[in-house]
Amino acid sequence: MPLSQRPTRAGTAAEAAPAGARGRSRARTVVEVTAVVVATLLAVGLLGSVAGRPGRADATMEPLIRAGQRVWLVQPTTPERGDIVVIIPDLRWHAVVADDPGSVTKALRWLRIARPPEGSRMMVRIIGVPGDEVRCCDGNGSPLVNGHPVPAAMPGNHFRVVVPEGRWFVASDSPSSASSACYLSSLGIEAMVTADRIEARVARVGWPWAATDLSADQRIYTGIPGNPAPVDPIIEAGKDPTC
Repeated sequence: MPLSQRPTRAGTAAEAAPAGARGRSRARTVVEVTAVVVATLLAVGLLGSVAGRPGRADATMEPLIRAGQRVWLVQPTTPERGDIVVIIPDLRWHAVVADDPGSVTKALRWLRIARPPEGSRMMVRIIGVPGDEVRCCDGNGSPLVNGHPVPAAMPGNHFRVVVPEGRWFVASDSPSSASSACYLSSLGIEAMVTADRIEARVARVGWPWAATDLSADQRIYTGIPGNPAPVDPIIEAGKDPTC
């Protein structure tokens, strides 16, 4: 090769410089994109924790809330009588799917990337808070809360229960769905849910369009006077063959 055509060290370095700069630019782009994605996921998780998240209803609250209808779920505070909530049912309830997520799965759910398995959650209404007497039924077949009839669906068995501190009595609007009443004879106090099993409260139905008004149904329950909660439950119930 003629001397004039041989690459000099200066020429080689000059050619390598743009390639190195391009490599650093690509690396910087990857880092920036990753940072944006992580920040967005964290923002979605935090927003869901504060403002709530969308979800879809199951069939347990039909006909008020249709299966598959969009709902807006918020973090529950102190559960109130009349609230429609999403619970993690006891595995001894009929047809409940087990859900034992690891730390990675929990993180993915918090980021709204993963969801619990189908059948591991149930949408119900709180009809009895600590201190309430719930019994079935009056002459018209309606369950009574502190002596006041309510429109909740109940199985055919007769029972009386005084809800203890730290427990909530739940029922669905659909007669074919399970409720606390189904398991009073077999599970006793465990038929009533604890606060850690109440995962979310339904704040709005039909979100974001064609909203269903829940206030009329809730007023039936919220207007009932309460009672002091006993430490131990009072449960009088026979086995119900329909549950």
